[in-house]
Amino acid sequence: MNIDFYKEWAENINNPEDIKPKGFEAQIKYDIEFLKKFADQNKVLLDLGAGTGSTINHLVNDFKKIIAIEKFKEFSKFIDKRIDVLNADLNEIMKLPKVDIITAFGVFNHFNDLQIYNLYNKVFNSLNDNGIFIIKHAMGIEKDILYKKNNYWAIYRKLTKEIEFLINSNFSILEINNIYNDKYKKEEINYFVIVGRKNG
Repeated sequence: MNIDFYKEWAENINNPEDIKPKGFEAQIKYDIEFLKKFADQNKVLLDLGAGTGSTINHLVNDFKKIIAIEKFKEFSKFIDKRIDVLNADLNEIMKLPKVDIITAFGVFNHFNDLQIYNLYNKVFNSLNDNGIFIIKHAMGIEKDILYKKNNYWAIYRKLTKEIEFLINSNFSILEINNIYNDKYKKEEINYFVIVGRKNG
């Protein structure tokens, strides 16, 4: 992951909204409304790579409990105090809390393939029976796209590859949506959200 890049960003952040690129307010609203479809006062939600809580801060009344995992305390200080925060590195944490729903928005494209398989295994073991896993980030249309700039990098894996990761990790695919087309649509990369269910 881009540890140095995010470490420097975290150390200099003053406004929680700075975690998202300018002009993405409508996309954040979309994320919130999308997750509200899964709202359940009897369920626990775990958000991986929560950042400043720009999405989950708006969901505290929609779930029994929300847990956030965010490596950098400087980001997580903006997360709503009603949310349980674990400051930990996703690669280093051995076991995730037992929950009903797990989200990873804009996170998994910063891990290599081996790390992704390990993370999917942790997610699977963390979810209760028939638990839901929701991932969202930019993905390649025809091929994997590697983006590098200074000390930042991201791998926009081909959509079919992301689906294959989920299926090989014993998830059923419930939903695939191509999103943000009003703001982010290129020939090679689009944003997708994939909803998977843990198989028994």
